[in-house]
Amino acid sequence: MVHLAIIGKDKRVTFLKELLEIEINAIITHCNILLRFDKDTEKFRIFKNSYYDLKNVLQSDDPENKNTRLILELMSAFRALLDHWETELKRKFGKQSKEVEIFKKATNKEYDEKFSYRFISGLRNCIQHVSMPIIRINSSINEKNLVETKLYLSKSELLNTFDGWKPKVLEDFITQPDSIELLPILDDVFDSIKQLNDIAINLLNIQELVISSQVLLGLKKLQGNIMGDLAIIESVPDLSLKIQILPIHIADYIISNITVNKK
Repeated sequence: MVHLAIIGKDKRVTFLKELLEIEINAIITHCNILLRFDKDTEKFRIFKNSYYDLKNVLQSDDPENKNTRLILELMSAFRALLDHWETELKRKFGKQSKEVEIFKKATNKEYDEKFSYRFISGLRNCIQHVSMPIIRINSSINEKNLVETKLYLSKSELLNTFDGWKPKVLEDFITQPDSIELLPILDDVFDSIKQLNDIAINLLNIQELVISSQVLLGLKKLQGNIMGDLAIIESVPDLSLKIQILPIHIADYIISNITVNKK
């Protein structure tokens, strides 16, 4: 027997209704669609969290002990997100699909038009194949009497320790000072990655995501004023319960943040 139920914070279970097999299959299908979307967007959340963690650390009293680790995380997340979306779009639509071509063109455009994107692509390769370059930290008091921390990389060190810089980046280096300030570059790259992530999301079946979200949020209406997580609960022969929490938070996010473009 399978029920739609609510699991409260005190673990108390409130059964709402018994589900027919056709209802169970439909709910599970919609849940899987939303969970797949959540998995697809996980890499961007990791990148975003590392980016904001770094900015918060630079405002703390002791930025030096954490910034290297966070930059390493950020570089790893940068590459992982791009690789994930290309792989996922190939899996969904095929290697030669228009969706994959659109995403590749978008990444190429960022590389061709933005020094920050080219530089971080090269820096990530430098870190992976050689080592983490020395990061110089410069703290000062700004006009608001607040401590302002900046991060710098040495251009000469980067050139001397890594021979894998692409020709276009080597051309960029000619006009760069020897002390390259890192944070404004990361700010610019964050905007690029957010844009690429949005492009990839919009290549998915957005209407399917919205429909699945609406179905789950429709079930949420049965919850009324009872607090807790909406779930499917199945009673199994050994008298235990098999519980699947419905991803209502994902449905809420999609409905609040994603719009289906009407043609």
